[in-house]
Amino acid sequence: MPAYSKAKIKRLLKKSDTAPTDDAKGDAFEELFCYLFGKIPGITHIERNELSIFSSEEIDAAAWNEQDPRGLKSLNTPIPMVPSGPAKASTPAFRERSPVPAREAHSMQM
Repeated sequence: MPAYSKAKIKRLLKKSDTAPTDDAKGDAFEELFCYLFGKIPGITHIERNELSIFSSEEIDAAAWNEQDPRGLKSLNTPIPMVPSGPAKASTPAFRERSPVPAREAHSMQM
């Protein structure tokens, strides 16, 4: 298991709890997502606030799993963070620079 800082996790959760707006709350959760998944072996290409390949939706945060034996072995698709509330809908599609080819990204199911 990765070495996480309990203090950092608590700080990010408190940041979300005390956020003045929904956007600020979402930003804190995105930061937490990137921190937590960024410490897992094999999780790469962590991206924030990217547009889908169709430029029609914003992806708040996503990561790619390279399936490192020390990390998450069973997931081989992007890991999107779906925001709560009526704000934005996330999809597991990435821009062309993603390790997911555009033709596959659109057809991925959550």
